[in-house]
Amino acid sequence: MEYEGSGPIKPRLKKEHFRRVAEASKHFDQYIRETVGTEADFARERFERRDDLADGDIDVQMAEQKLHAKSAGIPRSGNRNA
Repeated sequence: MEYEGSGPIKPRLKKEHFRRVAEASKHFDQYIRETVGTEADFARERFERRDDLADGDIDVQMAEQKLHAKSAGIPRSGNRNA
């Protein structure tokens, strides 16, 4: 920080300060993605959504959902007594 005059200290923000914050934020986001994952990862793990599939892969996605429902004991009709 630079000082102006003999009065109270006045901090001056420069472009370099903003660059440092942006770089730190970028590194933190990367760290979070690598250690915790993304919202898309959580949705896939909860069988809510598959962001990694293209529209052409919808049959694969539906088959995986049916397999999950079957293994969880959930009837396809939604009626547990069926």
